[in-house]
Amino acid sequence: MSKSWSILSRAVRSKTYISSLSLTGIPKSSLYFRIDKSGFKTPRYQNTYRLEACKPFKSEVVDMILIDVMQDYLADLKYQSQVCMQICQRMSEEVRDKICREFYDR
Repeated sequence: MSKSWSILSRAVRSKTYISSLSLTGIPKSSLYFRIDKSGFKTPRYQNTYRLEACKPFKSEVVDMILIDVMQDYLADLKYQSQVCMQICQRMSEEVRDKICREFYDR
């Protein structure tokens, strides 16, 4: 018992981390991996996240949305400071809504 306390006190003094599993003598790797009949280690739990999106982002589609919206709003427009500010807000809302309707994952 005093040996385990001395290990623990040394770890605290040196500010290193010792897990409780290593103090009990149970190897940590046995909790995360199992050994098959062939001798290979396989993980007990697999990651559940995806690295790639199901529907990837397509910049060509977004470019077409931008071009269509800008042509609709800016076709015959003369610059007026108050009107142009409102039109820019409406254009950005419409572009945002159309892109959101494409249902991109990320």
